[in-house]
Parts: sequence; structure tokens; C-alpha cells
Amino acid sequence: MEGRLLDVGCGFGYLVKLLAERNRGQEIYAVDVDPEKLRVAKARLENFKNVKWGVPKSQVNVITVIDVLYLMTDAKKIKLLEKLFKKLKRGGKLFVATVPKEKSWGYYSAWLQEWLMVKVLGKTKSKESIINFETENWLRQKLRQLRFMRVRRYKLPRTLFFWHKHVVCVATK
Repeated sequence: MEGRLLDVGCGFGYLVKLLAERNRGQEIYAVDVDPEKLRVAKARLENFKNVKWGVPKSQVNVITVIDVLYLMTDAKKIKLLEKLFKKLKRGGKLFVATVPKEKSWGYYSAWLQEWLMVKVLGKTKSKESIINFETENWLRQKLRQLRFMRVRRYKLPRTLFFWHKHVVCVATK
């Protein structure tokens, strides 16, 4: 990947670290609403000169939003996606990973896991304190309504520890 990258909802910084190691010449910006996770991420990444904190003033080439949208109301999801569309350069890519809302035991196990993390243990922060997974069709429709030129879908493989399906939508501006 070339140019600036923004990771929205960077959590403990695992993806940022992976990207920073592989792309030392690339500016990588990271943000999260959870100050404790940001503290850990900053400590983990303090030796990486290419990692910056916050949202850059200028446009970026790539934005990642991994397992974030389900913590927002539909209205806030749309506002965030609108802001991200504006933040992307023309030809830039938005990567959105989510567990799609569907009638399956995998989805319900993901919902239960997140309910425990958000509501019971408080390990995952949400400004609205909600769990609001979206359907895959809802997400693709909203990305198209924002005038992304192309929206592609990728299904991530299930692993031994994660029975629920993850889908990544890659939208090109």
C-alpha cells in the first residue's frame, strides 16, 4: 500500500504494528475512542516513527475500519462512513470488516461474545453502549449510496477460535 493510511478503531494497535513493520516509509495514523487501548497501542508502537496518532488534516489513500461499526447506531455509522469518504483521496480504498447480522449460530455467538465484552466486562468501549451489527447488504448499500465506485466483498476464513463469519468490504472512491 502506498500513501497515508488511517486505522479507525485501532484498539491495541495490532494491525497498525503489522502495517508499520511492513511499510516503514508509509505514514500510518491511528485513532480509537478507548483511552486505555490507545495507551497500550502507543506504548507498543513508540519506536515506530511512521505511526502518528489522530486523524490527519489531509486526505489519505487507505482507511481501515475493523470490527467498529457494530458499536454505533445506524445514524452514526452513516455519518462516520460519510466522513471517511471525504477523507479518502480519489482512487483510495476503504476496508470495512464486520460480522454480518444473519440468522446463524455463528452470528449469535459473536453477538453474545460482544455483549459480554461491552455490557458485562466493559472491555470494549462504545459511546452508545450498544451492540448493533449490520447486515452485509445494509453495509454494501450504504457504501454505494456514498458514491464509492466499486464495492467488493471478501469472506474471511473461519478459524478454530472464531466460529462466526467475518466479511470485509473493500470500497474504492
